[in-house]
Amino acid sequence: MQRTHRLAVTAGVVTAVFGLLLALEGGWLTWVGGTPAYLIGGIGYLAVGMLLVARRPAGFWLNLVVFAAAVIWAFWETGFSQLTTLTALPRLDVPMLIAIILMIPWVWRGLGSAAAPALISGTAAIALIVIAGGVMFSMPWVQHPNGKVADNGPHVTLPPTNQPAGDWQFYGRTPGGSRYSPLDQITPDNVGRLQKAWSYQSGDMKYAYGGAGDKNKDAELHGSDAPHFGAESTPLKIGDTVYTCTPNAWVVALDADTGKRKWKFKPDVDDSDNNFVNCRGVSYYKAGPNYTAPDGSQACKTRIIAPTMGPYVVALDARTGKTCPGFGQKNGMIDLTQGMGGVAPGTLVQSSAPLVMHGVIITGGNVMDNWYLGEPSGVVRGWDAVTGKLDWSWDLGRANPNAKLGPGQHYTRYTPNVWGTVTGDPKNGIIYLPLGNATPDYYGKNRRPFDMKYSGSIVALNVDNGHELWHFQEAHTDVWDYDMPIGPSLVQWPNGHGGHTPALVSTNKRGQLFVLNRITGKPIVPVKEQPVPTGPKNGVLTDWMSATQPFSPGMPQFTPAKLKATDMWGVSPFDQMWCRAKYQEAYYPGNSAPPTRQGTLMYPTFDGVTDWYGASFSPNGQLNIVANYLPFIGKLVPRKESIGKGLIKEWNGQGIPPLFKGTGSWKPQYGLPYAIDLHPFMSPISVPCNAPPWATLNQVNLAQHKIEWSTLLGDARHTAPFGFKHNLPLPSSAPSLGSGVQTAGGLTFIAGTADDMLRAYNTQTGQVVWSTELPAGGQATPAVYRGKDGREYIVLTVGGHSPLGTKRGDYTIAWALPKSAPAHGG
Repeated sequence: MQRTHRLAVTAGVVTAVFGLLLALEGGWLTWVGGTPAYLIGGIGYLAVGMLLVARRPAGFWLNLVVFAAAVIWAFWETGFSQLTTLTALPRLDVPMLIAIILMIPWVWRGLGSAAAPALISGTAAIALIVIAGGVMFSMPWVQHPNGKVADNGPHVTLPPTNQPAGDWQFYGRTPGGSRYSPLDQITPDNVGRLQKAWSYQSGDMKYAYGGAGDKNKDAELHGSDAPHFGAESTPLKIGDTVYTCTPNAWVVALDADTGKRKWKFKPDVDDSDNNFVNCRGVSYYKAGPNYTAPDGSQACKTRIIAPTMGPYVVALDARTGKTCPGFGQKNGMIDLTQGMGGVAPGTLVQSSAPLVMHGVIITGGNVMDNWYLGEPSGVVRGWDAVTGKLDWSWDLGRANPNAKLGPGQHYTRYTPNVWGTVTGDPKNGIIYLPLGNATPDYYGKNRRPFDMKYSGSIVALNVDNGHELWHFQEAHTDVWDYDMPIGPSLVQWPNGHGGHTPALVSTNKRGQLFVLNRITGKPIVPVKEQPVPTGPKNGVLTDWMSATQPFSPGMPQFTPAKLKATDMWGVSPFDQMWCRAKYQEAYYPGNSAPPTRQGTLMYPTFDGVTDWYGASFSPNGQLNIVANYLPFIGKLVPRKESIGKGLIKEWNGQGIPPLFKGTGSWKPQYGLPYAIDLHPFMSPISVPCNAPPWATLNQVNLAQHKIEWSTLLGDARHTAPFGFKHNLPLPSSAPSLGSGVQTAGGLTFIAGTADDMLRAYNTQTGQVVWSTELPAGGQATPAVYRGKDGREYIVLTVGGHSPLGTKRGDYTIAWALPKSAPAHGG
């Protein structure tokens, strides 16, 4: 009896402590305008605990009442759906824990009538856990199953291409960015036999690990200022060779069948001041039949055009990896600082693969966002692919954007830049620029009229002379970093008369799908301006904001719905209450709310719904697209206040501001009245504050404007509290960076997820039919090709991504069916 007494008292103390904590935090939530349910529940458990300490059977009956009320309230708030196990149970884990503790016989023994309520509540708690586990691991997790993808009516098709079926010659396989392979050897029926064909490690791990306390030599050198590190390259395959680049822009040529290295090029460029070490890919060019090198040979007739992690673009002989003599201005490199009027170290890098079309290399450049007002120009330039000499420039800040610079002149500073991949229409000689923002990003009252007119636009230029043909703006007065992240993809749209209109489909961070005539820029699917928030009523910061944003309501919508307080999530009531209180404190009238002094819940924001990887398009009009859903909190802080608190360094306005790596939440925005604190909306235990899903994979029938299927993408094996990797594949989804690739074999291959997995989906049904765990993060888009041995290969960059927190590596890995597998088609 003495032991029972001690256990009952101990259980009472534990329950009372839980109740007190719930009541205190629930009181805070109630004070800021949130639900009083946690406060009421906390008071109830405090009373339960006190009764148990006094060894009163009424404590067990009161616990049963409080537990039942908690269950009813949790399911009333969340409703019943496929995600109920993930959304309701975090509200119940403390009540369930208490109920299970109180059902232990030694706790209630000797208290007579306490047995019934103790066993009822404890058994109910265990039953909820068992049911939730069964549901979680057995459900198919497809949200909109409509059976198989329809194959009727007029199709949206892809423009014809003369690219060999077995090659992958552009970043998106075609200049129009289809990310579709016509190979059909691997199918849903045989994909289960897929195995690793080869793996190559480059050795490039410089800056791969950053942060205080890291023992890596580079991290010790740079400390918390180590740059963002991202391995995002999509390899090319031409002939019998795979070409790719590492984060630090080493260019590597590999045998397509074996992965054996043919050559490696390391650019002699100082990248120590870069804020983002990342190379998304290289480009290929083959000179015409009359080509001869300066020495009379055929050297560099086929060449790789590659970024360098500095303000240069290099041309390499595709066979040998040697720089092309006579190309550019410096050792076989184009010097992008020409005409820039001074470039601070690390502020101009061509991180995406330049488009090469009509013998012209198109360059833009990634700048160091949010550092200072006056960063390098966003000028776009076309260079001769053989000589590297400037053919034309397009500087939107000049009266004549194509005018040549005179003596002492330079391109207009801090204009919207093109950091994403450019796409093009070779037949019509048009390139499509994904235009970003005029940095700094998060305050725009100072912006010039041409900044306001062009930021966040798709711009069509004549590839031969750089003359603008049209532009279409997808985000007005952009203060969210809604940069256009990638050029649009080219399609042929049914015109209703049995033919097709040359069209493009633009994906963006806002989650809208815009369909335009790619010759004229006019919308094919109507675009409507819809009201959006412009800031608090006093208008002190945002009286210049656009009151509307363009929407494409006729297409499927991936723009997230407005978050509600009940959408706040957590793994326990405590972190969920914290998220709900912060939600109540933030300025958040809905989508596209601008950053404020108060602090704004920004959703979506710079990571967007769909980012730099775009989407995949098939010849039968199916679009495959990833949608990410993670909000941020953005708070504008007056400059003097941010400096006074030591949050950013002081600058007197002379020369170059203090170096800013961009890795922390604080962005200085020197030259503007405000710095900004921008951070993910995460709980103190490092889990998202919004309920899952955090990423979905979606199949869209373009002609019918409907979603065929949508499924959660990824799982939570590597996204537990405090970053703990528990390796339990809880199907909550996972944030992702990378596009899928559709194939004629009926499969969609996609990596990108924070759970370090590569998956194959049945394109018709949305079901996962094969998966494999990767040795590092696969935050890149795969490529698909045919080897000399006739096999179909899937190749992926596997190197990790520091902002996403995935494991770092230096791998390029290819998968194929066993050589004994029958080959057919493709």
